[in-house]
Amino acid sequence: MIIDKYLKLFQDMRPPLFKGVEGPIEAENWLLRIEKILEGMNCPKEIKVSLATFTLEEEAERWWRGLYQDKFEGIPCMQIKWDDFS
Repeated sequence: MIIDKYLKLFQDMRPPLFKGVEGPIEAENWLLRIEKILEGMNCPKEIKVSLATFTLEEEAERWWRGLYQDKFEGIPCMQIKWDDFS
C-alpha cells in the first residue's frame, strides 16, 4: 500500500508531536512544520491527513477522533482533504 512507503519516510523526518494542550502559536508552528515535511517528501495529497494524524496525541487525538466521527464518519481518511483537516 502506498501509505506504508510514505509513513516510513515521514517518521524518518521526525515530525513534531502535537498534544493539543499547547497554545495557538505552537499549534500553527506544528501545522507549518508538518506541511513543510509533507511538501519535502512530495507526499501525495490523498495521504497527507493520514500521515499527519500519526503525530496527534492526547487532547489532539481526542479532538481528531471527535471531528472524524462528527464530520467524516464513513469516509476513508484518504478521501479527506488537507484543507478540511488543517
